[in-house]
Amino acid sequence: MQKQYTPFDTSITYTAVLNAGNGPESFDFTDSQTFANLTAGEYSLCITGTNGLITYQEVCFDAIITQPDILDIEAVTDSGILSVDMSGASFYNVALNGLVTQTEASKIELDLKEGVNTLRVYSNLPCQGVVEKTLFYSSRPIISPNPVDTVTEVYLGGFEGTIGIQIFTVNGRLVRTENRRVSGEDLQLDLSNLPKGIYYLGVEKAGVKEMFKLIKR
Repeated sequence: MQKQYTPFDTSITYTAVLNAGNGPESFDFTDSQTFANLTAGEYSLCITGTNGLITYQEVCFDAIITQPDILDIEAVTDSGILSVDMSGASFYNVALNGLVTQTEASKIELDLKEGVNTLRVYSNLPCQGVVEKTLFYSSRPIISPNPVDTVTEVYLGGFEGTIGIQIFTVNGRLVRTENRRVSGEDLQLDLSNLPKGIYYLGVEKAGVKEMFKLIKR
């Protein structure tokens, strides 16, 4: 937190004494004086001024600086839409992939791009810092890890519904088939019972079938 004081008469040399309970600090200024990095607590500030042989009467102030709330966000992706719930401030700067949206609302929805998305949220108070998240979105299923030792995940981009799964050997023999119901989560596949080798994984969602090369180590 910081406070800035600017005098009306800049021909006067001012001396400010700031006391936060751990000993006074003195500052001389003519145009303005900024007190930076102030923590929450009670402060007293006394200011005097001189102009040649004239010394002006001291003026004192009491100030209480409170700690702002913690800036917090919850980011949820659903079929290419990013929903961000925010708390801790009355004004938010939401930067998605460098494009900043300013809002007083506590919730905002933004379109994700294919691939890696970078989200940064900050308020108009620098002391609250910046909350950053990296999100990945793809309209097509993506498998990771691949090659796989035991368990791999199929990224479905927040899809909700029934997923059809088929696994073929490199010679085209069907070795596994099943249907799974998902509600936005990624799909985990346990492949520990498959021998080492090259396979093809078929993933069908919403009538669209994708085929992926899969290596089992």
